[in-house]
Amino acid sequence: MMIRHSEYIEADESNLMYDFVAAREATRAALKDVREFLAKTISQAGFEDQKTIWGG
Repeated sequence: MMIRHSEYIEADESNLMYDFVAAREATRAALKDVREFLAKTISQAGFEDQKTIWGG
């Protein structure tokens, strides 16, 4: 069975999309961890106006 060049390209594109989705999900999880850490730190420090820290 011969594999055409276009099939290689298609497989590469599929792998790139999988890598992109995995990186996006890892980034979201990391940002969630950072937000939780900051919220915990801020609440322990006793800051009242958290909106200024979050940009709100």
